[in-house]
Amino acid sequence: MSMVLRDIPKLIDEPTSGLDYAHMLEVSRLLRELAKQGLCVVVITHDGEFLRESGAQTADWMPKERHR
Repeated sequence: MSMVLRDIPKLIDEPTSGLDYAHMLEVSRLLRELAKQGLCVVVITHDGEFLRESGAQTADWMPKERHR
């Protein structure tokens, strides 16, 4: 893979939307593999199960006063 492409963060929005569990696991495996290859992958998701399966580092951007 080109070093230029490797250095550009990949932003992926809701990659598991509408997927069944087996396909969610496959997406998780593929994204982990990309990260192991040195790619910066940023995923936006509401899927907590996907986050747990992917072993991702997470960030919560919602202000504390909006949490319920």
